[in-house]
Amino acid sequence: MWPRAWGRLRLRGRRDAGRACGRTRPELAAGFRTADAVLLSCTGWHTLSVLPDIQQAVGIPVISSNLAVALIATRLAIGAPP
Repeated sequence: MWPRAWGRLRLRGRRDAGRACGRTRPELAAGFRTADAVLLSCTGWHTLSVLPDIQQAVGIPVISSNLAVALIATRLAIGAPP
């Protein structure tokens, strides 16, 4: 899966992958329109600024690993169940 994704985004390795999200065009995620949601699984990606654009492009919820951790941490901090 990684090599295919890297090729589509023109990434040469993990170092490029860590910088990819900020320059990734939301339309690359258009193939996910039939999914219930999109998970951007890599805590090295700086995704917060592009999540709304990707979500608007695909029309389904988009969450990143970092956002998921922040949401769970917030729930735990306020005493809500995870």
